[in-house]
Amino acid sequence: AEQRARSDHSADLIASMLVKGWGLTADYCPRCDTPLVREKATRRMFCVDCDLFVMTEAEAAEAMAKQKSAAAAAAAAGGNAGAGANGPA
Repeated sequence: AEQRARSDHSADLIASMLVKGWGLTADYCPRCDTPLVREKATRRMFCVDCDLFVMTEAEAAEAMAKQKSAAAAAAAAGGNAGAGANGPA
């Protein structure tokens, strides 16, 4: 009975998003297995039950690569500035 109520609630939330112009995807939330909806403007997927945006594996890999790149650039910039400031006088 609880599972049925949860499913009905999810269906109501998804229907509400569809009315607002979101699209239904063939993908499911990796946390709760609810069908995901997609925002048309940004193409981001969203889980109505978890109330979270969900990334594909490709999007997650791209985000990780960008973070590593930014961290490496910050470390290089910080390392160069630090060497000059702490060098022999």
